[in-house]
Amino acid sequence: MTREIDEAAFQRALAELLRQFQRTVGDGASEVYSGAGIGALLEHTTRIHLLDSLAELLGWQLELDGDMAEEVSLKNGTTTFMDYLGVARDTHAPVLLIEAKARDKPFITPRASGAHYDYHAELVAEMINHWRREGDKTASPATGDWHDYMEQVGKYVKGLILPTNNGHAVKRPVEPQTLPG
Repeated sequence: MTREIDEAAFQRALAELLRQFQRTVGDGASEVYSGAGIGALLEHTTRIHLLDSLAELLGWQLELDGDMAEEVSLKNGTTTFMDYLGVARDTHAPVLLIEAKARDKPFITPRASGAHYDYHAELVAEMINHWRREGDKTASPATGDWHDYMEQVGKYVKGLILPTNNGHAVKRPVEPQTLPG
């Protein structure tokens, strides 16, 4: 297979996954039981209906002997649980951390009115830099709880949890969120 065929197959599979997710939890989704209503989508729902499949689509294995663990317990004074931790198959060193959020959480939005970013990744990068500089929440580049989300992930990665306990550090943290609407 060529890289172009692999990329096209991935794009088709991702598009189908997003269609299935929307059908399952979006407007017009079937109720679990008669009269239940759809209600707010919890983080667990996002994980089961989207992120588990996305991780597998990306080549991660979630089984017991897989390379992606869920609800990984970390201890550094208190016990904390990371949603997903991907490890290198040969060394078991952490290489990917995914912190899930409920689908109904607001999508990342710039705090400054009129601020424009070509990609959400630019705003996430600015958020990471703001956190690294120990910037104040009121001066955060993004609105709402995104400062807290970044702080949570930053503490997992940089805040002595991973490096202290096992000598490894995740180099490129990303906090994915489901697509809007």
